[in-house]
Amino acid sequence: MILKNFTRYHHIMVNILLLLFIFFTSKNALATITAETLIDSYDNSETREDAIIYINGAGDAMMWSSVYSEIMNKKPIFCRPNKLKLDAEGYYQILKIKYLRILKKIKLCRLIIF
Repeated sequence: MILKNFTRYHHIMVNILLLLFIFFTSKNALATITAETLIDSYDNSETREDAIIYINGAGDAMMWSSVYSEIMNKKPIFCRPNKLKLDAEGYYQILKIKYLRILKKIKLCRLIIF
């Protein structure tokens, strides 16, 4: 009986140690993607699916972060647009509109400076 329990716990401990080893020795993939790259990827039919997955994940994260901010009585991160669906297509439209607004401001600043 004691030997049976020992082998069972030993098996569990070996699995836990193996998972911890894999977790701590694996390298995390860290990727930085710009709005321009994301928009280009979305417009390219070959990379569109990858862009949709990324946009959808980032959009959902922003939405839930905004909900959390509201629950904590803080200012929401963004206001939900009434006309757009909150799916990858809607998030893409928000990204593109914001990106184009920033580009317009940058061009305007360059005109003023030069």
